[in-house]
Amino acid sequence: MIRRPPRSTPLYSSAASDVYKRQEQLWRATHIGLSMDERRYLKVVRYRCDAPTKPFVHRGVLGVLSLEKSALGDFEEDHAVIAVRKMDLILKRCCTPLASKRRPLATEFLHTFTQTLKEHILKRTRSFAVDGAVKERRALEYAVGTIFPNVVMLVRDAAHALRVAVKHPLHHDDVFGDVWDSLFNVRHALVPDVMNSQKWQDLLQHIQADLLKIAGESQPLQVVLKHLRFAKQRFDSVADPMAKVAFMLLPLGTLLASIGSDERHKPDMRARALKLLKKLDSKFALAIGLSAEWGIVTQASLRLFDKTSHDIAKTHAEIDAFKTALRVLFEEGGVFYRRDSPG
Repeated sequence: MIRRPPRSTPLYSSAASDVYKRQEQLWRATHIGLSMDERRYLKVVRYRCDAPTKPFVHRGVLGVLSLEKSALGDFEEDHAVIAVRKMDLILKRCCTPLASKRRPLATEFLHTFTQTLKEHILKRTRSFAVDGAVKERRALEYAVGTIFPNVVMLVRDAAHALRVAVKHPLHHDDVFGDVWDSLFNVRHALVPDVMNSQKWQDLLQHIQADLLKIAGESQPLQVVLKHLRFAKQRFDSVADPMAKVAFMLLPLGTLLASIGSDERHKPDMRARALKLLKKLDSKFALAIGLSAEWGIVTQASLRLFDKTSHDIAKTHAEIDAFKTALRVLFEEGGVFYRRDSPG
């Protein structure tokens, strides 16, 4: 005997309800904006559209594209062609209604509904946003010329563009490039060695605790810092440990002196410690401080753009303010002024 489910049993799961809610939002929209962000052959496609009633705007994830070239024929095709073909496929899947076991959908209705909603999205899409990768911009241009007839604006991610613009100048300079290599970039650089060695971290913490007890000395730190975590590939991740290094010059110098003078360490480790210790002169220390200030100032400006809902109307004014801050602080020497200085 088969029992009927109670009337309170939902016809669709919560995931299916989200699908229908997204389809309804896109169907009622008159303007749709799409954005794409790629990470290791995965492209996340997000949408943002207007709404006739409150909250007057909807946003969500349209889908995730896999751009991994698994088939043999894909290696002969262009990246933009593959991206557009898979974009068309994900739009079709997004527009396909879900059927339940109690309400099967007719094939003709399924095809008509999917095709109608898909054409509506293609016609109502007016803007695209993408990061600074060349292949992504080329894929967008190809998509606009093939399946999106009414796109009027292609927007480059300002946060991504600024990261690229502020990251490389210091690395290509002789003095600041030496700071970057010695502290972060080369093999056995100071910060990665401290980060990857629990013994060095414990020693550095004990040195900081002892230095904080010195009376009458200038103490830039009031607490003991326990770690220096960073990811070399991300500019935002380097800005914070660079500032910590600037504050911890005395503890780090003491750490290098301890390692360089301890015969229990290997000769190559002692030699590296002494070599870096000899570099910590006034010029090198000043370059560390300026690099830290550069990271703090640029990171604060990046945070204006690195958000879910950035007002595009403010972009021009915010970039102008960012350029003014760099000119006043670094070209005119404002970074050396005290806060209580006149003007």
